[in-house]
Amino acid sequence: MSAIAPTRTAPIALWRIAQGFLHILYNLFGAPEDVAFRHTLTRGPYALLLSWLRVGEAMMRRLIAIEAAAFPKPNTRPLLHAARKRKRRAIGFECDKPEDWRVCFRLMERGRPRPHGTRRALRAGTPALHNFYSAWPLAAFNYPYFGTDSIGRVCRK
Repeated sequence: MSAIAPTRTAPIALWRIAQGFLHILYNLFGAPEDVAFRHTLTRGPYALLLSWLRVGEAMMRRLIAIEAAAFPKPNTRPLLHAARKRKRRAIGFECDKPEDWRVCFRLMERGRPRPHGTRRALRAGTPALHNFYSAWPLAAFNYPYFGTDSIGRVCRK
């Protein structure tokens, strides 16, 4: 049996750097399902994990954009679809099945970040709610090839 070589347009060195970065994340914070199992994090660990994940997400976003740009532009006319009623889904996940987690990456960054040292104003009367952060969004940084073809379609429009 012969293995099919993956087609890449980004230099292999960039993918190896990203792979090394993911290994560092794994060694520092554990597997994504371990982070998700913790469910909530306090401010310090949350800020630390979030800063590492933002760097990794930016790196993956750029690599995926390079890969998606290589897909050929489809030669089809836009089709108008009838509006469909959306089905409601319960929000949640099973921490034992990371392959079922939904992940999305923003291609463009949002506006400018806040100046260093400024904080969001706490809501009056609920300071305890702001001491813990959900670990679920942080744990979803997994599977770098997810959505490459759909991003390519968006980039070509």
